[in-house]
Amino acid sequence: MAKQSSPPEYELRVNWPGPGRMVKLGEVIVPQRVTATLTGGGEIEGRIWPDIFISFEIRDGASVCNEFRIVSGPKDRPIRTPDLSFIDLDNLAALCFQSFAATPEADGGYGLGGDTAYSVKPIRESIAASYKEPLAELKAVARVYCNPNARAKPASSVFMSLSYKSQETANRRIRAARTAGLIPPVGASDAELDAAWKKLEGEESE
Repeated sequence: MAKQSSPPEYELRVNWPGPGRMVKLGEVIVPQRVTATLTGGGEIEGRIWPDIFISFEIRDGASVCNEFRIVSGPKDRPIRTPDLSFIDLDNLAALCFQSFAATPEADGGYGLGGDTAYSVKPIRESIAASYKEPLAELKAVARVYCNPNARAKPASSVFMSLSYKSQETANRRIRAARTAGLIPPVGASDAELDAAWKKLEGEESE
């Protein structure tokens, strides 16, 4: 196997395929979807590096990579396993979203090109959230758990209704939903559980 002497020196183009929806991360507003295109990586083994296209989007407050394409043209070097190892998706996602982050202004509005340091924390938190259970799943768990019809055996209802492989898996999701504030604390009253369920049902119908 030929060794790679150095990583490619790609030209990065960050794009907001807008006008598109904007979402809020903490006090910062970012596009729901951004893309990154890496081209012109230079020569390797007598050919040039293949181009790369990556798309990121915000899902339930988490920044996720939803598309990753490598294109090898007729004059490009074929795609190989090492080509997948030198890209730091987390740092690239942070760079892409920060490029279009809108930060609060004195008049109560938002402005692009403001203090990028202000957007670092909420964007990094959204990237970290992509490694946790999706919020949509935790909401589904909470809806079942808090449902008045499941009140007798809520944990068992979560296990059966959501088809988890084990009760322990269901229990972990219940704990995660409670930590996320979707399920009231242990020992909560029926009134508190009802209130949480009605709130979740209201969000589902919006």
